[in-house]
Amino acid sequence: MWQLKQASKYEKAYCQKADHVIAVNSKDERLLHEYYDLNNVELMNPYYGVDFEKKSNIEKQPKSICFIGQMAREENHLAAMRLIQIFKSMHRDDIQLTIIGAHPSNELQSFECENIHITGFVDKIEDEILKNEMAVFPLTLGAGIKLKVLLACGLGLPVITTDIGAEGIDDEMINGIRAGLMGPLAGIGDSLIVGTYIPILLGIALGFAEGGSPIGPLFYIVVWNATSIWFQHFVYFKGYELGGSAVELLVGEKATAFRESVLVMGQVIVGAMAASWVSISTNLVITRSYDQATGKLTNVTLGEKLDGAFPKVLTMAFVLFAWWLMAKKNVTPVKVLLLFVVIGFVGSVIGFLG
Repeated sequence: MWQLKQASKYEKAYCQKADHVIAVNSKDERLLHEYYDLNNVELMNPYYGVDFEKKSNIEKQPKSICFIGQMAREENHLAAMRLIQIFKSMHRDDIQLTIIGAHPSNELQSFECENIHITGFVDKIEDEILKNEMAVFPLTLGAGIKLKVLLACGLGLPVITTDIGAEGIDDEMINGIRAGLMGPLAGIGDSLIVGTYIPILLGIALGFAEGGSPIGPLFYIVVWNATSIWFQHFVYFKGYELGGSAVELLVGEKATAFRESVLVMGQVIVGAMAASWVSISTNLVITRSYDQATGKLTNVTLGEKLDGAFPKVLTMAFVLFAWWLMAKKNVTPVKVLLLFVVIGFVGSVIGFLG
C-alpha cells in the first residue's frame, strides 16, 4: 500500500509541474481532476486504427464465439473462466467457443473439449479471430482502453462486453473516429449522391413533369426514398461486415477510379439535361436586313447570331453562372433560383430575354 501512495505522490507532483496533462479518455480526465485537483488536463481521444487488410479467404466456423487476451494477466484469466462457466451452463453443443491467447493456466486448459478450444499462443491472431462469428469479453477487472476489443471490432466481428471492457470507448472517442474519417470519406457521399445521383433523378423527374404532369414529383419522391432507404440499409450492414477494411475499400485506388468515372458520367448527364431542357434566348435586335425575295426588312436578333456561332451559348453561360455562384461564392440554390427569377422578369420587361 505504501508503494501505491508513494507512486501517487510522485505522479501528482510531476503532473502539477507539466504545462499540460493529456488524458486519452473521459474517465482518466475525471480521475485526474478529482484525485490530483489538476486544472491543466486536456482530453484527446486518439484514433485507434486497425492497420491490416482483412483476409477474405478465411472461412468462418458457424456458430462460433471467441475471447482474446494474454492469459497470464489475472483479468483475462478470470474473464475466460467466467465465459466458460456461462457457456457450459447454456448446454449448447452446436456452438463453438475458442479462447485465444498465450500462457493459459492448467485450470483453463482442463476445459478443452469438443466445443471448447484453448489455443494458447498463435502466430497470427487476426486469422484466429476471423474464424469466429462473434467476440465476447466478460471483463470485470482492468483499466484503460482494451485494444483487443477494438481489434475484434476492426475485424468486423460483433462484440459483446462489459462496462469494463468498453472503458474508454465512449462518445468522445466515437466522435474522434468520425472526425478522423470525415476528411477522406465526406467527399464521397457529396460527390456521388448530391453531385451526381440527385441531379440525375431530378432531371428525369423534370422530363416527366413537362406540361404540368404530377408524375414528375411523384417519381422523384418514390424513387429517392426507396433507393436511399435500401442504400442506407446496405452500407450499414456492409460496413459492419467489413470493419476497418471498409475505409481502404472506399478510398483505395480502385474505388477512386470508380468514383471519378461515375463523376464524369454524372457531369455528362447533367450537361446533356441542361442543353435539352434549359432554354434561354434573346430577342434583342442588333440590325435589320433587306429580304430581296419579299422586299421587306427583317430583324436580325442577337440570339440568332449567337446560336449560329455557338448553339445554346446563353444556356451554357447561365448554367456556368449558377455553378459559379454556388461553388465559388457559396450562394444557396434557393437564392440562385430567386436571382434567376428576377433576371428573367427584368430581361422580359426590357425586351432582352424572350
